[in-house]
Amino acid sequence: MKIVKAFGLLAAALLIGNAASAQFARTPGYTGSSYKNKDDKNKGAFFQRLSIGYGLHFTYNALTTTYQYSNSLQTTYLTGMKSTGSTYLYLGSFFNVAKVASKSSVAIDVAVSYTGFKFKQDSVTVQSYNKDSLRFYNMRFAEQFPVSIIAIPISIDFRTGGEATLSRENRTSFAIGAGLAPSFVNAETNDGSKMKVMPFMKVEAGFFAGMEFKLRAMAFLGEANYLDNKLAGTSDVVGVTSRKSEGPMGVNVALAIMPFSTKWARAF
Repeated sequence: MKIVKAFGLLAAALLIGNAASAQFARTPGYTGSSYKNKDDKNKGAFFQRLSIGYGLHFTYNALTTTYQYSNSLQTTYLTGMKSTGSTYLYLGSFFNVAKVASKSSVAIDVAVSYTGFKFKQDSVTVQSYNKDSLRFYNMRFAEQFPVSIIAIPISIDFRTGGEATLSRENRTSFAIGAGLAPSFVNAETNDGSKMKVMPFMKVEAGFFAGMEFKLRAMAFLGEANYLDNKLAGTSDVVGVTSRKSEGPMGVNVALAIMPFSTKWARAF
């Protein structure tokens, strides 16, 4: 149900963005080498800026593990966890809100993204106790914990080049921006999944070659509670009794295409 709500929010954001884009299109707009007053030059601009990307997620956080040998003896280990087998998908677009120069603009970017990965714990060796032999022995363990994040990143960007002008004449594009991402984090915690609003920064670089291709990197500045569980009634348990990991959400890197950039204005 929460996933449906997230995509519902995206649909609303896209409709609002498209309406704003249409409004912006009725003002004089730069279309390559000169300003044009005809609104038909920018019809569908919001969708001409639509991006679809696929990439990877990178993060590394500390993991605190408590291991109990008996009801009176336990120890705590501090190890690391890194993301493995990650998938990052996003769909988004933007609309200009102000022209800065003939080839640059300030824009509002709205997207929806999915990030899935497994946190893999660095292997650690602990001493376990055998009650029958009354002896300690070494035990090595390493675990994996699945994490998924659905986010709606909204940012204010400075953009220059073809993505700002929607012209093939400007073959290169660059963008830098910052914003907030309402996020649904599904991880192994006692209180279940959480909604968070995460600040982030991003940078993009693109090139037009029949279609716009670009590389996008996004760094989250906030922290998430990825793992926080504790066994109930641990007085007679021998083994791991609690785990906790909280830290940065990491970095997403993706290669994206703008499928409707084929409709950009041709160079004059």
